[in-house]
Amino acid sequence: MIAAPCAWARRLAIASCLFGPLCFGLLAAQEADSLWRLGIRAVGGVALQRTTLIQVPGHNPLPPGTPAFSADGGFEAGIQAQASIPLSQTWQLRLACGISHFSGSLLSAEQTNFSIDGVDTPGTINHSLDASLNSLLLAPSIQWRLASRLWLSAGPTVGFVLSSDYELAQTIVSPPGQVFELSGSNSVITGSGSLPGVHSVIPALNIGLIYDLPLDREASMLLRPELRYRQPFTTLAADIDWSVSSLSVGLAFEFSPRKEPIIVRDTLYRRDTTVRLLASVERETVSLLSHESQDSIVVSRNRLLSTTIISEEYIRIVPQPRPLLDVDMRARFVLDNNRETDNAVLKVDETIALDIVNLLPYVFFERQSADLADKYRRLIPDETQVFATASLRKKATLHIYYHILNIVGKRLKDNPDARLTLTSCNSDPGTLRQQRKLAEQRAATVIAYLHQTWRIEPQRISTVIKRLPDNPSPPGTAIGADENRRVELSSDDPRILAPLMIRDTSRQASPSVVRFIPDVLSEAGLASWQILVLRNDSTVHSFQGEEAIPDKVSWDINSSEELLSGGSAELHYYLRVRDQKGYADSSVSGKVRFEQIRKSPENGDKPPLRKIARFSLMSFDYNLFTLSDYHHSILDQVKSRVSETSELSIIGSTDVVGEEGHNLALSQKRAQTIADSLAIPAAHIEGIGEDPDTFPNQLPEGRFYSRRVDIIIRDEW
Repeated sequence: MIAAPCAWARRLAIASCLFGPLCFGLLAAQEADSLWRLGIRAVGGVALQRTTLIQVPGHNPLPPGTPAFSADGGFEAGIQAQASIPLSQTWQLRLACGISHFSGSLLSAEQTNFSIDGVDTPGTINHSLDASLNSLLLAPSIQWRLASRLWLSAGPTVGFVLSSDYELAQTIVSPPGQVFELSGSNSVITGSGSLPGVHSVIPALNIGLIYDLPLDREASMLLRPELRYRQPFTTLAADIDWSVSSLSVGLAFEFSPRKEPIIVRDTLYRRDTTVRLLASVERETVSLLSHESQDSIVVSRNRLLSTTIISEEYIRIVPQPRPLLDVDMRARFVLDNNRETDNAVLKVDETIALDIVNLLPYVFFERQSADLADKYRRLIPDETQVFATASLRKKATLHIYYHILNIVGKRLKDNPDARLTLTSCNSDPGTLRQQRKLAEQRAATVIAYLHQTWRIEPQRISTVIKRLPDNPSPPGTAIGADENRRVELSSDDPRILAPLMIRDTSRQASPSVVRFIPDVLSEAGLASWQILVLRNDSTVHSFQGEEAIPDKVSWDINSSEELLSGGSAELHYYLRVRDQKGYADSSVSGKVRFEQIRKSPENGDKPPLRKIARFSLMSFDYNLFTLSDYHHSILDQVKSRVSETSELSIIGSTDVVGEEGHNLALSQKRAQTIADSLAIPAAHIEGIGEDPDTFPNQLPEGRFYSRRVDIIIRDEW
């Protein structure tokens, strides 16, 4: 007899919760001046679960060592009735109530052993908890307009639990084919019923985004898609650590039984204009700088006044009277006597230079070391495919020397019948046995590089071990020891250590200087200027500056190597200026005749105007001036290049070791020895003594290159 009244009371409470907020909203909207709406909403989404559950009250906990339950999927859906009540143009109250359904699963995997044919076999048993709740939701919220149709919604949600069910189960996942003894199946239900300790009321916070899609011109009917997130303040049950939040999407349909109020629209323009005088423009212009639009809405009973305020800012550019700007410029050639002329033609002479660089056939080692010093250039095998001595063109002499093993390796590879001899010398302290072993290791280092990098068979290389070279530097000195710790290279094929012949072409313009003479009259004063020299629309040279322009601007043509190698053409020059007012821009142009009157054999049929050959007869041993067979082979090449009209210079030098007067006399003897061998009476012979600047004399290779005689041959046509 008591159950019936309780059921009726429960139904009355549910009805009050469902229709009470709606009735309140309708009454409030009747008093408002703007449109209110009723509607229905359907939602669905993903349940986001958090739990550390290991036991449902009244049931056995998970076996020891089994991890706690974790979320294995969840879903939430519902349907609600709602009312939207405008409070202002930017704020809105929404009242909603309805039915919500939640279903979710929890899962825990137990690792255990099964006895199969008397053998323990590892396996897995899944413990699952499936639950569902049906609730009555009451959800008032405040909505704030982010944009014309976009709303931000936030408010509490109260869920009154109507029913709850759960089911506990165990399932043997692996190994396959295993079943529970009692059920004869691999799955068994261990518990079900109403979830114990479920809260009758579950409060939560609800936030979301709503977008309005009008279905008619008066906007009396709307579709309102939304995205919501709900976060509860409590767990599902008092003794169970299991909380459920949700991320859902919904769609609501709303309509208003009232008509849209009368809308009165108006537009108000606010314009501001700034006037600026500029000398750089020729006609007046007006430009829009900024444009802003703002809506203002005033609501009264059954009337809505909508005002659009447009603010615009303009700039009006008015031409300023142009200041005087007169520009002119001349170009004149500067002759050797610094005299200027307008009638010269720019000509370019070419000179062929042939430098014969002798190779120093020594590889020096550090004290007590058999490692190749870092200064020697080493390649990897793949790089040897593209290495060529022509790539050393215009390189310094020492740079070429540090490629000695690559040059020898390349030539041995190109001449497979040639053989190489390594004479390894040693001036390190120690017993004769220790010195010999170190000398052998140094020769092995050279052989290993030639074999591993250049693929030269070791059978083509022979080794001679000596305590000191045949013509040693002073053994008792540090300088002598540095020079005597070396591996000497020699070959039965003269091509292996032959000098490098480096051919180069230099060009000289005549006249070599063009002087630009600008004539600028600027009433406002110059802000910048630029002189451009162009050839075939490509800039050859330029000068630029700010404010005042010099009275004369000189251009050294010999500094433009690309111009000198390009053949005959016309050069055009331009002067461009800009005054302090920022708008005056003027230019003048002229041209210079350019003719290349002499060409090298590589570029034409005519011979070069000048031809120079330089020979460096180095590798004089310490304090010696006698000639070797190697020197005589180089002198034979010199004789073949000397003609009756050749100018010949023979210049001897020494390193910085020893007394200065002795070195001067030694350099003269070296130069005279070469001159006597050439037997050319008209040669200029000179000994300059010590040469500390051309090569670094702190290095043994620098001192050897300083002990030399330079032969320079000049020919003219």
